[in-house]
Amino acid sequence: MLTECEEYMDVWTETADDEFGAGNDIYSTGVSSIERLAIQMKENVTLQACGPVISQCLEHQDWKVRQAGYLTSGLISESCKEHMKANMDTAFNTACKGIQDQHPRVKYAGLICLTSLLVQLKPLPQKKYHAELVPALLQIINSAELPKLRTQAVHCLFQFTSGLIEEDDNEINETKKSSDIMLSYSEPLFKSLVDNLTKAVDEQYEPMQEQVMNLLNAAATLIEEKFADYFNQFMPLMEKIIDNVESKTPS
Repeated sequence: MLTECEEYMDVWTETADDEFGAGNDIYSTGVSSIERLAIQMKENVTLQACGPVISQCLEHQDWKVRQAGYLTSGLISESCKEHMKANMDTAFNTACKGIQDQHPRVKYAGLICLTSLLVQLKPLPQKKYHAELVPALLQIINSAELPKLRTQAVHCLFQFTSGLIEEDDNEINETKKSSDIMLSYSEPLFKSLVDNLTKAVDEQYEPMQEQVMNLLNAAATLIEEKFADYFNQFMPLMEKIIDNVESKTPS
């Protein structure tokens, strides 16, 4: 069912993804069904049913089948969390293979898979694989031709960054911060965000604007006062965003 997707790139790039399966088409039904069934069947049965199929899909020549494999891997990550944690190297090697695929739609599905793993297994992969993940995501953000692909990479990096903020054991509003990890990438990260936010503001591409602002908020939370070094680079862009919103608001 996940192979019953929009095939025309120009249509896909202008369409918001139904990542939660809320639509009524075949693709959306597949998304919601796989995730729901995986939760109901629990980890062992899900892995027995999906594991061999996913492996075959990821090696397939048809991009639609490879895309389906990465999407399915991400969709079952919640129900198979313990298995993914115990086999984290394999899980992340698989997802990283997806974000390196030459087909943009497969790369996009790989980003969705990677994002799901980062959310479910945080903060372990953030701390273990940051040296591989952050440069790979920044490369996509800086060089991918499609704005939709760059935006998804920013969202993935946002989830990576959010995973470094851990709730205190007493469930109070204090946090334990891994600012040293974020600080080691601050220069290339904020340069990339300035460049992409500038382009998004000029083109009034709101999905990228939203994801950059989310990532800025998470990064600033981590590095705290060190964000002051970059604040002035973003202020003019934030003012433009506010002006654009006000110009669209009926008087």
